[in-house]
Amino acid sequence: MIIGGTGIVASGFADPPSCRTTGDARDATENQRTGEGSPYYRLPPGEWGDIDADGWDSLRTLAELSAAALDTGDPARPPPLDVALKAHEVSRALFASLAGDEGDLRQIITTLRTAHAVAWDMYDAGQAERATVAAFMTRLRETIEDFERDLGALQKPSTRETD
Repeated sequence: MIIGGTGIVASGFADPPSCRTTGDARDATENQRTGEGSPYYRLPPGEWGDIDADGWDSLRTLAELSAAALDTGDPARPPPLDVALKAHEVSRALFASLAGDEGDLRQIITTLRTAHAVAWDMYDAGQAERATVAAFMTRLRETIEDFERDLGALQKPSTRETD
């Protein structure tokens, strides 16, 4: 299974423009069939028989939780966050099962791709040639803190709600 084709990776982060592939889903499917392209974007489809008992229990729980969420008359209807967290948990477990021994390498590649994308987002090509590691780390920390402040502001109830 190809996880991308336009540069979007499983983690949800995009490759910087210089690393993006061209084409569309048909190209991604062709790359999967021929074995071309980055091995990062290839993953076997797997077999349902390879899912262990815990995996099946998690899938059943997700199905039950989803059914309860869809039942608008259910007084015990779960909040959307509970459904999202369970879906995420099941999805991660299935991907881990499919990745097998590749899981650790895939995590390292994802982390490095994210770092690469962040670097491109923070500096243009000219600035990147002049930036030091120390300058990059300082700017990265400042950017993280800016986003954390923004997140904190979004999480605070608005003054209109408390009035």
